[in-house]
Amino acid sequence: MKTYETPKIEKMLGQVDKNEQIKVTVVTITYNLIKSGRSKFFKQCIDSIYSQTYGSIEHIIIDGNSNDGTLEMLKKEAPKSLVYSEPDEGIYDAFNKGIKKASGKYIAFLNADDYYTSEKSIEWSIKYLSATGADFSYSRSYFVDNNDNIIHTSEVKPELFYVRMPFCHQTMITKKESLLKVGGFDKSFKLSADYDLIVRLILNGATCVEIPHIIANFRYGGLSSSNDKLSRDECEKIIKKHFLGESDDNVFYNTFYRLYIPKTVFEKLEKSNADYFLKQKIKDYILKKGVDLGRFIYIREVNFLAKTQKKFKLFFVPLFNIKLRENVKEFYLFNKIKLMQIETTPDKVYFKMFNITFFSTRDNDDEKSFYLFSIPVFKYYS
Repeated sequence: MKTYETPKIEKMLGQVDKNEQIKVTVVTITYNLIKSGRSKFFKQCIDSIYSQTYGSIEHIIIDGNSNDGTLEMLKKEAPKSLVYSEPDEGIYDAFNKGIKKASGKYIAFLNADDYYTSEKSIEWSIKYLSATGADFSYSRSYFVDNNDNIIHTSEVKPELFYVRMPFCHQTMITKKESLLKVGGFDKSFKLSADYDLIVRLILNGATCVEIPHIIANFRYGGLSSSNDKLSRDECEKIIKKHFLGESDDNVFYNTFYRLYIPKTVFEKLEKSNADYFLKQKIKDYILKKGVDLGRFIYIREVNFLAKTQKKFKLFFVPLFNIKLRENVKEFYLFNKIKLMQIETTPDKVYFKMFNITFFSTRDNDDEKSFYLFSIPVFKYYS
């Protein structure tokens, strides 16, 4: 897979024909938006598409045979869009229908709850895609609540490619021919077919480019974000589906991945020549792998979890419990003695005992710093 480095991209951008208008199809899925109380979000979605500065956009709405007045609303709120309404087998079946009906060279998928952050989102993406010839683009995104408050900035983390989607699919713009080449979305998955699609694209040699802008807002609380366990289970199934087999020992794998990733997954990915995710980026994550994976697996998006707690008992005796609230995770012994507290923010993690921070990490754009108490002990540059 071809790797696009920043200096080379900058040079390529200067060679793009600004007068060339390659058609982009944006696909949006709808079903009973009025009944579900999501019609106001759809208006925000459609406004963000219609306000794009890019001049050649086709918008296709695939409706799942709504029966609550949604179709009438679509005609009023989305007069420039092509609307198709018929029963489907779920969101990914609807996405596949959108792929087949699209006339654009590139296809984007923007859910009815979500919206573009800027009127230049598509223009930026096509500029980089045209300059590099990449099969798909992606970027960081904002997670927003129902009042459009930003609750999290979702960074692009290539190492998460081994366990789940490394970015939001709402930020992707992909060549139609690349989607057709891998057969589109696997509709047997209810929540994680986007991850399955990314794995198949990469393993089939697709090239990609990261857009240095935040392209889209993902509204937290939708289908995939509210079914976290099912999403994780499907991601595990996807890993087994694509990477089952035997391989020789691998020192790199044994050192950093054996607790988290099936060995065959690592070996198959390494042999796939997926340069961006493996050869260029993964070496930059070696030293901080333990912290990042620990943060992902044990703190895993704590700030999105509802107020709850997990209890561990020996027979009927409460030994240990974990309380989760907002962005804080607390560990208690016998439900009374607080052993440790972990606080997370989009760019910082604090590990505390007795309300004293004994270890912390801080992420900036190009570096990650590690602190023991308040003393910087290590700094890593990406």
